[in-house]
Amino acid sequence: MFCRYECKCASGYVLDKDGHSCKLDNEQEGFLYLSLGFEVRSMPMFNAASKNSVYDTMHKLDKHGFARSIDYSTADQTVFMAIDMNNNEGEIGALKDGIFNVLRENVTGVGYVAVDWTQGNIYFTQKYPAPRPGISVCTREGFFCRQIIPGQPADLKDGSARQSYRGLALHPQAGRLVWIDSYRSTYKIMAANLDGTNVHPLVENKLPYPSGLAVDPIRNEIYFGDVEEMLIERVDMHGANR
Repeated sequence: MFCRYECKCASGYVLDKDGHSCKLDNEQEGFLYLSLGFEVRSMPMFNAASKNSVYDTMHKLDKHGFARSIDYSTADQTVFMAIDMNNNEGEIGALKDGIFNVLRENVTGVGYVAVDWTQGNIYFTQKYPAPRPGISVCTREGFFCRQIIPGQPADLKDGSARQSYRGLALHPQAGRLVWIDSYRSTYKIMAANLDGTNVHPLVENKLPYPSGLAVDPIRNEIYFGDVEEMLIERVDMHGANR
């Protein structure tokens, strides 16, 4: 017997002429977005065909605050920001077509933000000294919010017993949320469903000082950096194949 198979590509890619490799379905190179604290910049992803490799300033926060983290929604071309107001108070903001709007105010201890571009919901972390540290989710406009993953309580006699976070990322297609948890000088990469259920650790060892998370939704992999080891590692969505 003979078998016949046909390759298919993920959304945003088309099958190349060889019948088994994928390429972008348009000429768009994609963009790189980054926060420099008091401003957010962007640039086209550089390749040999690019003539522009210069960062463009998208938004200046000036004295408004410090962008702790950003995320981008491909659904509506919006940049979301977690903004620290330098006094442990913060905001969740959105930048679209050059217009900046504050979606949520008085977010104490805000740190990381991530957007579910399939549903429009916004996720963010709050560390100590927030009265209720943890991970919360809001609707796209910031009107309705609730905490889905509570953090650890603070012990004011122990400086290490204060909830903090070192990264946050989503895999909307898989319905998964991942984050780096920091408490009592111990770090873990954790995962849960997008509604906050099924909380469990993915990586618990050999994490001297992890910082930053990214999810590859095509390969179903998680990338994370380690400041102390000065490297970038990856695991699958089950925490294996590190």
